[in-house]
Amino acid sequence: MDENIFLTGQVKYTKEFLLKANKTLILRSLIPFIIIFILGIIGLIYVFTSNVNIAFIVVPIVLIAIPILATIGLILTNKNAVQSSLNSTPNASITYNFTLENFYGKVTSDTSSFEFNKKYSDVKKTLQDKEYYYIFFDNTLIPVSKKDLTPDKEKVLLSLLGNGKPKVVKTPIYYVLIILFIFTILSPYLAVIFMTIAIVNSPIQEFPTLMLKYAYIFGIMLIFPIASIITYFFYKKTVRCKKNLIGGIIVAVILTLFSTMSLTKEADIKTDKSYFSTLETTLKIDFPSDYALNYALTDENDNFQMMVKFNSKEEILKVVTTSPFVTSLDSSTLKSLPKSFSNLALTYDYLLTYDLENESFNTPIINKGYLIGYKEGPDILDCHSIFY
Repeated sequence: MDENIFLTGQVKYTKEFLLKANKTLILRSLIPFIIIFILGIIGLIYVFTSNVNIAFIVVPIVLIAIPILATIGLILTNKNAVQSSLNSTPNASITYNFTLENFYGKVTSDTSSFEFNKKYSDVKKTLQDKEYYYIFFDNTLIPVSKKDLTPDKEKVLLSLLGNGKPKVVKTPIYYVLIILFIFTILSPYLAVIFMTIAIVNSPIQEFPTLMLKYAYIFGIMLIFPIASIITYFFYKKTVRCKKNLIGGIIVAVILTLFSTMSLTKEADIKTDKSYFSTLETTLKIDFPSDYALNYALTDENDNFQMMVKFNSKEEILKVVTTSPFVTSLDSSTLKSLPKSFSNLALTYDYLLTYDLENESFNTPIINKGYLIGYKEGPDILDCHSIFY
């Protein structure tokens, strides 16, 4: 027996043991997902407790769903890996010996066997739970039972393994990678914050598809996960930064999906006053000339929604409190509107409908027409086309 050996042991790789060891490994891998999950919960609370558009709830829901699905995937993958190992190397066991300079031993099974002799610098990582220290090198796991360790032996072993922690050289790039990882995880929330600022500073922040217009901000935030992924490939051999790769890929997918919303028809919001001038000419109503507007198509029939905000509340009130605006529509006119529009009509203080074929106000719309409403408070003229 080698006189330098201070620790020796043998463990059989049973199914129960491998599942237990993989559970510890999974818990370590879940740290980035736990962070994302917590951020999702915080985001969910923020959406429900703030005045932000309820559509933003999609972001925290995705951030909550991804860690859950990833956890299920990791559990199933590791279970399959354990079963595959048991099938390919039945009745496998490991005998190990630790000296002050190296560790060596032998792995045997019914189908194969190999010996190893490694330096402590070859250890990839070390994990622990209540019963074992798990020492990983190459594709091999050495489980050291804590029951076999006296306090002195445990102290020596942990010292040789770097106190059971991965050896990290804290160079400037190490801190750069940490900062990139943090900003990568936060980038969906930074996008939401900047989108909220953009919406709040819009002339008509009530316009329903503004969120889609500014979804391109998610694409701008891709700079963080992409940088995180690129730096991983540059420095993976010198710095432990796998979280930058995993976090970068997950967040990049999230940001890409949300940024594509800015490519939809509803996101193409126009501010050209000619749209309202055309409507004004059709209705033969003289509206105030000082205003801002948002205009966007809403479906495949080229129906549109247009919101117009006038700088003078007094001037627009003079218009909407006179004919042809009314405070309510008769039942036959309401029934001629699409159901969503008939419900919307009930929310306006003043409104009118216009049938293009008959050129008549506040009569049933047959094929084409407009619904225009005004609600005091936001002081916005809301215009909808109805093209069947």
